[in-house]
Amino acid sequence: MQTVSQEWNNNQNATIRCAGYVEVTLGEGSGSLTIPTARIKNVSHVRSYDPMSFELPTNNITIDIFNYDDFYTPYYEDYTDERIKITVKYGYALGTGNETIPGGVFYTKDITNSDGIFTLSGSSSLEAFDEESEIQYVPPTGVFQIWEGTASEVVYTETEDDNLQIKFSEILQTLESGWDIDIQSNTAFDELAAYAASVSGKRNELLQKMCNGALQMCTIGREDAVHILNRTSSQPQAGNHVKLLNCLGKPVYTSCKKVKAVDINALLLDNCEVKHYEQSNRAQSTFTVDMSTEIFKSAKVSLGTMNTITRWRNDYILAINASGNPSTRTYELETYVITDSFATDRTAVNDTGEICDIANDVLYPVSVQKVINYFANRKLYEFNVRGNPARDVGDYIWVSLTDDADETSYLKGLVLESELIYDGSFKENLTVRIIETEFETEESDAV
Repeated sequence: MQTVSQEWNNNQNATIRCAGYVEVTLGEGSGSLTIPTARIKNVSHVRSYDPMSFELPTNNITIDIFNYDDFYTPYYEDYTDERIKITVKYGYALGTGNETIPGGVFYTKDITNSDGIFTLSGSSSLEAFDEESEIQYVPPTGVFQIWEGTASEVVYTETEDDNLQIKFSEILQTLESGWDIDIQSNTAFDELAAYAASVSGKRNELLQKMCNGALQMCTIGREDAVHILNRTSSQPQAGNHVKLLNCLGKPVYTSCKKVKAVDINALLLDNCEVKHYEQSNRAQSTFTVDMSTEIFKSAKVSLGTMNTITRWRNDYILAINASGNPSTRTYELETYVITDSFATDRTAVNDTGEICDIANDVLYPVSVQKVINYFANRKLYEFNVRGNPARDVGDYIWVSLTDDADETSYLKGLVLESELIYDGSFKENLTVRIIETEFETEESDAV
C-alpha cells in the first residue's frame, strides 16, 4: 500500500469524500504533454498479482480524454506504434491541501481517436518482456550483499529484508548478457535466478518460472519496477480495509476449482540436503561455499549480531558487529544443496476435487508446503467499493462480510486483482482471497 497521510485514510472512510483527481503526462522532458483533470472522461487501471507466480503480474491502463476541439488529434495522427511513456498520479483535494501519490508508469500499446474521445492504452514494460532468448547462466564475480540488518540469526526464506527491486531495463541487460550481471546494482538477484539451467524460450516465461520456483511475491511497482519480494508478513496495513461503508454492492463469492491433489514436477525444497558449516574463536568468519550447487538457507552467531552477510565470489562472508568475546563466538551457516534431479510429488490437499499439475524446469527448489497452503484455501470474493488509489495488489486487507442473517464477520484477505476506475470520483473492483478464518475482533480493531 502506498504511504499516505492519516487525513487521506479518514477521507476514505468519510460518508462524503473530498474531490479526487487524476494527473496524466504523456511523454517525457520538454516534449511531454500534461492532460488536465477536467479533460479526463474515464480512467480504468487494471492490475493483477499471483501469490504462486503461476502468472506474472499485470499493470494496464486505459484513459479516455475529451477531444471535442480536436486538440489531441495531431498526437493521434503522429502516433506510429512507438511505446510512449505515460505517467499517472492520483490524489484528493483534502482540507489541508492536495495530496498526490504515484499511480503508475506505463508505455503506450495503442492510441485511438473516435467520436470526440482521445484514448490512451498503456501497459507496464514487463508486458514487452517476451522476446525469444537463449539464457545461459554465468557464475557471478565480485562482492554483493545478501542481507543487511541487525540480528543474531538470519533465515533467507523468512526474512522480509531480502527484497529485490529490479528495473525492467536492468533485467533486460541481465538476460542479454547471460546473467553476467552488475552485482552491486542488482544486490541478491542471482540468489533467485542464478541456478536456472540453460533455458531457451521467452524471457518473461523464465522470469515467471524463477518466481514460481522460489514462490516469491512478484509485483509491478508504481514506477514500473519489477518487485520480487520474499514476504511472509500477513498483517493488513493500517487504514487498508473494505468495510460496509465503502461497499457499493453485496460482495460476490467466486467458486474456484476444488483441488484434491497437486502433482509437482520440479526440484523440491523438501528433498534438498541441508549442509551445515561451523567455525569458532575468531572475530569474523568466512565460509567457502560452492555457489553452483548451494543456496543460502540461514546463518547465525552465538555472540553479538550480524550487520551484513556478503559474498565474495564463491565465499559467504559473515560480517559481525564486535560485541562479546570473539574467542568464545561460534558462527553457523546452512545451505540447500541443489542437484539437477527433478522429482514428482503428489501432494494431497482436499478429500475431493481435481488433480492440478505444476511443472517447473528451473533449478530453484519449490516449497511443497507453500503449494499446499495455497490450494487448501480457495475462497475468493469480488467487491465493488469506493476506490482507494493507495491500495496495491498483493496487499493484505480487512474485509467485512454480512450474511443473510445480518451477521458481520471481519476477515483478512489478500488482494489478487484490482480495477481502479475514475469517472469524476474513484471506485474499485477487487478480487480478494480470504486467507484466514474469522477473527474474534471488535469492529473498531478490524477497521
